[in-house]
Amino acid sequence: MNEQLILIGLGGVLAVSGLCIVAATRNLIKIAMGMQAIILGSLLTTAVALNSLPEPNVDPILLVTSVCAASETVSLSILYLAREKHRTIDPQKISKLKG
Repeated sequence: MNEQLILIGLGGVLAVSGLCIVAATRNLIKIAMGMQAIILGSLLTTAVALNSLPEPNVDPILLVTSVCAASETVSLSILYLAREKHRTIDPQKISKLKG
């Protein structure tokens, strides 16, 4: 039980620190890394919660992990396209994402 509380606390710290990174920065790469920290923190908390069930099931954890990987792929693709089109990753300079 003590190990579960440590992992849940670590997940909460990851989520809150990711939220602080997103709120404090103007760099798109740092924003994406903050979002990744939020996702990983919530994934860690979800995995601990699902593992503490009477019959642990791996399927929801695999589903959440797949969705997290897909969202990271999409966010990195958007960052790459924004960098190629506007030659910067500053969100203040990329305020209009029109073609």
